[in-house]
Amino acid sequence: MDIKNTNVIIIGMGRSGIAAAETLLSLGAQVSVYDKKTRQEMEPNLVQFFKNKDAICYFGEEPTNIDSFNLMIVSPGVPLSLDLVQRGQEAGVEIIGEIELAWRLGRGKYVAITGT
Repeated sequence: MDIKNTNVIIIGMGRSGIAAAETLLSLGAQVSVYDKKTRQEMEPNLVQFFKNKDAICYFGEEPTNIDSFNLMIVSPGVPLSLDLVQRGQEAGVEIIGEIELAWRLGRGKYVAITGT
């Protein structure tokens, strides 16, 4: 999967969302990140990291230009019923989870185990 210059938004800035953002930034994607927490509620070092990497941050506010994204990565704890995700689906944005992203970017054989 060639992700370079792809306009991606990552929904949810928990550990896996941050890892996905770091990976996509390192591969040259145009990354935007969203979390329901406001900028003041986010970890300051994380906000600075994204600022230094020229990522667009939507903390506590949803982007209005949802149709400009090619890909939406939804973190595991984010419900697919979230309005932002629904708007992405209606706009025709491809929506996947972080596991799907890892599979697309990785090489090799995989074993998947589901459950809690």
